[in-house]
Amino acid sequence: MEGYKVKAYRVIYQNDVEISRELMNNDTYAPTPQIVKRGTKKAEAAKPSKPDENKDKEKDKEKEKEKDKNKPN
Repeated sequence: MEGYKVKAYRVIYQNDVEISRELMNNDTYAPTPQIVKRGTKKAEAAKPSKPDENKDKEKDKEKEKEKDKNKPN
């Protein structure tokens, strides 16, 4: 992970207008070592979901809802 710097300010507003800004804290975070694995194998493309199966599942759910509505209590 890369290192970074952070500055924290206290900002005072009056009637939605900034009237003062005071630096409260100034921190520096060192980078942390990390291992990145890289290979020579090409990445596989994501397989698309089968739209027919998804449509069938949606239709089944709709049919179940209709059956539940038509059932006498």
